Amino acid sequence: MTLNEELVMIVLDFYPDWGHSPERFLEFIKVTAALSALHKHAEGLPGPDIDETELAQVFIATFKIDLGPYKHYAQLEREAALKIDLLAILNHMRDESRADDEFYDLVDEGQLQLSMETMLEEGFSEYKSRGIVNALRPYIDFV
Repeated sequence: MTLNEELVMIVLDFYPDWGHSPERFLEFIKVTAALSALHKHAEGLPGPDIDETELAQVFIATFKIDLGPYKHYAQLEREAALKIDLLAILNHMRDESRADDEFYDLVDEGQLQLSMETMLEEGFSEYKSRGIVNALRPYIDFV
């Protein structure tokens, strides 16, 4: 399986609580797979789209995700997937990304300055996401 590393880092930043509940985990997996497919098609990259179940199994095995009360990922997907409005989530992520870009443009122009707390939070978030990506390297080829 191949994933764009920057894309995974973005989704991890948007979902810092991706492993806190089975439903949040399902949403995280679906968003990661959808963004990966959109990115692949936008870049004209060959190959199949990410298999959501395979991606979920890698995360479950690597991070010991508890899906309780669901017995397995297929049951979680079957019983909880209809509650996810993927288009609304992707639109929200796009809007947040645009707002972040505008904010950091102002920082770059010197019109705003980041607080120490913000810099520490961002550094910790990136450090945590980098650790997750590194733990996945034996199972996922990152490009």
